[in-house]
Amino acid sequence: MNNLKISTRLVILIGLLSALLVVIGAIGLSGISKSNDALKTVYEDRTVPMGLIAKINELNLKNRLLIAGSLLDPTPEAIARDTAKVEANIANIDTVWSAYVATTLTEEEAKLVKKLAADRAQFV
Repeated sequence: MNNLKISTRLVILIGLLSALLVVIGAIGLSGISKSNDALKTVYEDRTVPMGLIAKINELNLKNRLLIAGSLLDPTPEAIARDTAKVEANIANIDTVWSAYVATTLTEEEAKLVKKLAADRAQFV
């Protein structure tokens, strides 16, 4: 190594540093790819289902408000109008619920889904 010219030593050093830079860059890109895959899984398996549950809660709240409104204004027209809206919301909830059940569920979530489905059927 001592017999090499300085220019040759610099070329070897720059070559090694360049190779090291490429290796570190490849490791970084691999890590970013794995991170993106993990975030996509979190989005698809947790965030989207949470949005579906929020929609179901919103529709249930609307139904409760419609029922309360019918109790406050018990005219046949108001009851018929509110009942139609409640029925439409129930149909919408059924659609959203089917989409939620089709998502990836953990074992604990699957147990809760079964219990909630039975409770919801009784409630409706």
